[in-house]
Amino acid sequence: MIPTCAPLVELVSPIPPMRTGTANYLGTVLKRVSAIPGCAALMRVVIDSNFLPASEAPHQLHGVSVCDFNHMPQEVPIGSTRILFLANNDHHAYVLAALARQTSRAHGKVIVVIHDPATFMINRFMVGNGEYRLTLDQLEQAASLQYRSATKRLVGSRLAGHMPDIFEFVTHCQQLALTKAHEIWVHSLFGLAKLICESDLPAHQFPKIRVCAHPHSPAEEAPPATPAKLGLRIGVFGWVTPPKRVTAVIRGLSLALDRLGPDDDCRIELLVVGRRPPESAYDPARDAERFDVADRVRFIDYPSDEEFTRLQSSCQLIFNLRFPSCGETSGTLSSAEATSANIVTSRYQSFHEGNEGHRTITILPIFEDWDIAAAICEAYEQRLGAGTTAKPTADRGPAICPIEKLLLHEILERRQAVRDSAERGADLA
Repeated sequence: MIPTCAPLVELVSPIPPMRTGTANYLGTVLKRVSAIPGCAALMRVVIDSNFLPASEAPHQLHGVSVCDFNHMPQEVPIGSTRILFLANNDHHAYVLAALARQTSRAHGKVIVVIHDPATFMINRFMVGNGEYRLTLDQLEQAASLQYRSATKRLVGSRLAGHMPDIFEFVTHCQQLALTKAHEIWVHSLFGLAKLICESDLPAHQFPKIRVCAHPHSPAEEAPPATPAKLGLRIGVFGWVTPPKRVTAVIRGLSLALDRLGPDDDCRIELLVVGRRPPESAYDPARDAERFDVADRVRFIDYPSDEEFTRLQSSCQLIFNLRFPSCGETSGTLSSAEATSANIVTSRYQSFHEGNEGHRTITILPIFEDWDIAAAICEAYEQRLGAGTTAKPTADRGPAICPIEKLLLHEILERRQAVRDSAERGADLA
């Protein structure tokens, strides 16, 4: 039975078993927050059940009730908080639709969690596609705070194919979040700066913006050892898409194997862990064959959460690259940092943050491949020489508050407000 009464905190986001990283993200957050006595009953999750067969649609997650978007009231009830998680993939189209139909800030509290500062692609996808449709005028409105009088010309030029692809990766389209939310939570200083510096909105109209960390992902207590025949296991984790630079890592591996020679190439393995795009021109498996490293590359499409963590912990070198990106921080990077692996990131946008101890590489074509090859050769030589690749340590300074703590604070604040209201009512009686 779908619950009809609104709880104190409503979370609008995909959840497992939906196949998107943001679903796993919320699953991790809820697992921790719901473990605190009394918290699960004060929350509800709202999903787009069209992404799941009826037999797989869960009625609860970690003790938190689950309902469909169509059963969610348009306005946030007074005394409640609605937290909407926005990301740049089609699983979040209904989240944008929920925010669009919100008409007033005068009811309950609205918080928007922005996974990706730039969301032009999901807005464009919704123009004439899917159940939650946008008009061209609404798409232009979404980009209007960033481009103002030039919006119609720039968006029209992109849709007509006269603008480069990078336009979609730098256009934030966050007009709804900036004008309808009481608070916005982002995961990077880059996201914070982009919203503030690239939005033509008076300072007094900005919602409160908080920077919060991803949920902490502890590594396994006893990571599995790399097979003895391997000198180095390399990993790339997360959805396999062009901005994740998987093909660049494959090209870099090919260059590294040429440099190391035939005696060493059989002792290196590359794991590519994450969903590959079906029926797409982007095919890293074909690229592995093209660059003659197919026998060194293993693709694992849909591991369980436990297997995903185990595979990360088994790697000595992890590439977490982005270009062109939406400037987002990365959940896979957060979980990789909990392992003993050396981590390589792109020298780009939000990946400049918190990279103490990471090796960073250029995003420039051709040079990127050579940087990747150099990182592989160095890690391999260190592993042979010392028996391990020592992960650099760094003082990262004060830790940013993780999102589960912000969520818990919101739950407790709502609960206290209800208690205070009840006490005032009793006093008046």
